[in-house]
Amino acid sequence: SEKSVLKNPDYNIWGASMVQTDDGICHLFYTRWPFNSGFQGWLKNSDIVYATSNSPAGPYEMQKIVLTGFGKGHWNEEAAHNPHINKFGDKYYLYFISHRKEDLGLSDWMNHIFTQRIGVAVADYPTGPWKVLPEPLIDYQEGKPAHGYMVNPSVCETPNGDYLMMFKARKPGAEKSGKFDPIHCLATSPTPTGPFTIAKETLLTEATAEDPFLWYQNGKYYSV
Repeated sequence: SEKSVLKNPDYNIWGASMVQTDDGICHLFYTRWPFNSGFQGWLKNSDIVYATSNSPAGPYEMQKIVLTGFGKGHWNEEAAHNPHINKFGDKYYLYFISHRKEDLGLSDWMNHIFTQRIGVAVADYPTGPWKVLPEPLIDYQEGKPAHGYMVNPSVCETPNGDYLMMFKARKPGAEKSGKFDPIHCLATSPTPTGPFTIAKETLLTEATAEDPFLWYQNGKYYSV
């Protein structure tokens, strides 16, 4: 129905992730960036926005911007994108991506693309305040397949109490080859905030997936 469509005439809206609290309130985190920045404006102009509803199907009412770029000197210098919200224990974890501005000797677009990393913000309740960890959760690890960038995070708790992350990266040398060539990787951590160790084997190598959602149910792991 129309009430289930979240839209704004001035913004592109993308990548929603929702968590419902015990009081029935649905807390939605999504990305938006101005229409006048073009569709590719997501890379440099995205903010993560918070909205609420009394029903998973909406309508959702925007409350506030919760994450944006932190500026020069921070790993999350410019923009915030790919929100993924989860509750583990008694805290809420908002995984997201951002990047720093650095000249890697590539085009302006690729300079921004290849500095993208995954981070997390932590809060006691979805309304915040959100505390962003000062460093990315994952970076290059010797002998591991993830290169180029690390984006599209999804995290679930495993039966043994560890945390499993699925994310997108590229093959070694992708920044020089000019090929899109994405892969999907897995990483594990003893806590929701890391340190995450990347698995040696890739998960998907033959097809591009976008914004996967990972969960554990009835003895199996699933991803949409």
